Amino acid sequence: MAQEQAGSVVSLWRYPVKSMVGEELNASAVTARGLLGDRAYALVDRSDGKVASAKNPRKWPRLFDFRAAYVDTVQRGARLPAVRITLPDGATLTSEQADADPTLSRELHREVTLARAERGQHRLDVVDARAVAALRVTAWSPLGGGLLTGRYGSDRTRPNDTRVAASGQSGLTDRNLAIADIVNAVAAERGASSAQVAIAWVRAQQAHGVIVPILGARRCRQLEDNLGALELELTAEELARLEEVSRIELGFPHDFGADRLAYGTTRPLIDNHRAYGPGQARRQA
Repeated sequence: MAQEQAGSVVSLWRYPVKSMVGEELNASAVTARGLLGDRAYALVDRSDGKVASAKNPRKWPRLFDFRAAYVDTVQRGARLPAVRITLPDGATLTSEQADADPTLSRELHREVTLARAERGQHRLDVVDARAVAALRVTAWSPLGGGLLTGRYGSDRTRPNDTRVAASGQSGLTDRNLAIADIVNAVAAERGASSAQVAIAWVRAQQAHGVIVPILGARRCRQLEDNLGALELELTAEELARLEEVSRIELGFPHDFGADRLAYGTTRPLIDNHRAYGPGQARRQA
């Protein structure tokens, strides 16, 4: 099939922190929701829990005076690196500094928290809100009521003496069995039990808040096996496989396609105001 050039890329920009000026790139991985790492951080107003946005200039008149860039390369499936923020006076700080929130609050004259969230992970909206509020998440049923114990999978005979069986096996959907298959596969590769992999998977979400899995073991040997998850650290590749198979469809309004309805095919023709620094006008060719 003949290929036709539709256009050329003049510049490529990513904005690590929502509503701050970003960083110009030579290359970037592209996901279904944009450049990898784009708008992965945001400032949250502690007074009302709302995300700071330049779309509200009366409340946030100085956001475009800040510039954000990652301190390291953003890699697919890996933990997001820290972000470096350049303040209006040229001083810099990173998201890992203990005084990052107080410094940003002082500059913006509002109490704010620099929060991190993986884009496209719908459940992280809840987890990150708890992280901002310094709350803890006690994760109920990390083994899916027995689904992720290794006894279930698309290639395994379904037992009749489990909680899943007692509930009528309504949870044995194709999606859930696919999740169990990946958990079982990772367990076999690591020489661990499926239960240990499932619990380690939950514990790996600590970057988004303090997560405490609730163990539901009924026997001593089950408890001992569950506690073995403390010695298991999943790799970025293993976590990516687990996240991919369990990804949640965002649904309405996230997949509504509002851009298409509002702009048709003209959205790429609209200038991106974030590509220009404070007080800078677009330079005509």
